[in-house]
Amino acid sequence: MGLGMSVIAEKIHEKESFLDAIENERLRPTFEVARKLEKELGIKLIEKIESEVLPDAPQKKGKFSEPTLADALFEKKKKGK
Repeated sequence: MGLGMSVIAEKIHEKESFLDAIENERLRPTFEVARKLEKELGIKLIEKIESEVLPDAPQKKGKFSEPTLADALFEKKKKGK
């Protein structure tokens, strides 16, 4: 669009260094900033995703779950014996 970063930063009331970090993928924009950029630049950054939420399946024996601190302590004790 030929607009400099400083012009865009001023128009959307954000710091130029913040926009530079977003542009160079060091930071991700907040939804608020993304919306301001969409409006100012006439681009699409955020899109709505439709998804279906399914009911939880019954618990199955042997189903993987994230280990807990108690699991780690149990393993440490088990290896110590």
